[in-house]
Amino acid sequence: VISEESHATFSPMLPEAVGASIFPEQLVAPIREMMSRSRFVMGRVNHVDPRRKVVTASTLAGEITYAYEHLVLALGNRARLDLIPGLEQHALPLKTVGDAMHIRNTVLRRVARIELETDPALRRRLGHFVVIGGGFSGVETAGELVDCLASIRRYYPQVTPEELAVTLLHDGPRVLPELSERLSIAAHRSLAARGVDVRVAARAKFAGDKAVVLGDGTRLATATVICTVGTRPNPLVERMIVPVEGGRIVVNPDLSVRGLPGLWAVGDCARVVN
Repeated sequence: VISEESHATFSPMLPEAVGASIFPEQLVAPIREMMSRSRFVMGRVNHVDPRRKVVTASTLAGEITYAYEHLVLALGNRARLDLIPGLEQHALPLKTVGDAMHIRNTVLRRVARIELETDPALRRRLGHFVVIGGGFSGVETAGELVDCLASIRRYYPQVTPEELAVTLLHDGPRVLPELSERLSIAAHRSLAARGVDVRVAARAKFAGDKAVVLGDGTRLATATVICTVGTRPNPLVERMIVPVEGGRIVVNPDLSVRGLPGLWAVGDCARVVN
């Protein structure tokens, strides 16, 4: 097993780490601990030659090449922040445990700063957290944030409830489009009842350091934008000579890569037909 990280991350629960519902170490499992009869190599794969059946990785001991009979690509994907102008410069992605901890610490710093500021407009901007994306990650992040803010506010006596707000933006007609309409409506109502300003059919047009501008010109003053939309392929996929559609490796129903015996792809890097 070759991996840049020495641990596996359960990504679906990253929002819970943002809201401090769980500890970050509960999201990860050490790879070496899970493996008993396999070898783990900590390194970055930078070249795969399916014809010669070799893979090259950069490791702490330099570049090493391994021959293989079968190679399984489980490369995942990466955050993409160029979908909306300003996202790359001002938004916080949520893809790793490090991202979750950074967002949590940013939220705590914002609330702590509110107590020290005297300008009402600045205080409201610092306490306004905007989440872009109404899929699973966005909905869970917004819910965790609003619950977290409600639970910690008592430790900040100079901050009023009106100075803390969470807005969820989704450009579709309803949140959680992956689920049935009934469940989507239930999730929307649950968030709204807990204080989240859920805005559907609301597309972010620009994200700045002081505001998010919507497609209809509405300006939302905020100091913190969290982005849960947009993915891009692992750069290795773009460099490999493999069939690709939409940034994903084309596989057969058994997950073997089309036309390349001994090569397999799984997870977010593969174009798996349901």
